[in-house]
Amino acid sequence: MKNLLTGSDVFNHMAMLRSGTGKAYIFVEGGDDCGLIDSHLDRPNCDTVPSGGKVAVAEAIGIAESQGLSGVAAVLDRDWVGILQSETSTGRVFYTDFYDIDSLAFSRTRNVDGFISNFARKELVSQLTSSLSGVSIWDVVIRIAFPIGVLRFLSEGNSWGLHLRDFPVHEVLDDEFTGVDSDALIREALGRSKKAKVSSEELKVRFGEEILRISDRYRYCSGHDLMVALAALVRHRLGSQVSAKVAGATIRAAFSCDDARQSNLFSSLDRWGREEGISVLTCEKSSSL
Repeated sequence: MKNLLTGSDVFNHMAMLRSGTGKAYIFVEGGDDCGLIDSHLDRPNCDTVPSGGKVAVAEAIGIAESQGLSGVAAVLDRDWVGILQSETSTGRVFYTDFYDIDSLAFSRTRNVDGFISNFARKELVSQLTSSLSGVSIWDVVIRIAFPIGVLRFLSEGNSWGLHLRDFPVHEVLDDEFTGVDSDALIREALGRSKKAKVSSEELKVRFGEEILRISDRYRYCSGHDLMVALAALVRHRLGSQVSAKVAGATIRAAFSCDDARQSNLFSSLDRWGREEGISVLTCEKSSSL
């Protein structure tokens, strides 16, 4: 299983591939990352290696550096880097623009609009947008995902041990399915966190304080929460049974060269390739990043 791979396993796999191809390789955390990045890589010269998680990627790139191996880099989810942690000092590690690769894809609002146009009923979209008083559907999804991200941040920063992986966003939506019921959110988070190191009362207070403090809400939204929120909104308000998995795959596939040119991640990969003398991206062949 991918999530059981060590950094040595991943590095050795890459070295075996490289011995037969001579390509440059980019370690990424998982297969979904490959799905977005690969479509913009100059694949005859550069490819990704899914690595089963951040720890394995960090170990693998560390081995590559210790051996002085050129033509090897890594892409990591930003997660809480820049907020709770510092960036790594190596020039071979590049972070996603936002929380993770799916939040990068979702940040391009036209891709989300395209998804809505293809999967939602037009008359229900019109009804919803009319009721939102100038707030877009994209904004509504952020409104849903953001509070869950705040819990993730608080748990990580305070070592509270809340179990928020694969969080069931649909279980904590408000009656209109356009926001989150905060009380339900906290009950659900604590109910699935048997070893939580925070009381319900403290969590409510800290959560309320943190919600008011944060100005950049999107930075706290994970790709999982965004895609599940989008799928739930479409299912409950817009007349389609589309899944979060389909939502994610569709929005990643819509991530274009124009999107890549506006991304810090892809600009960084392009600069790395130029410094290494490697053709990394296809997008810059028609217009430089």
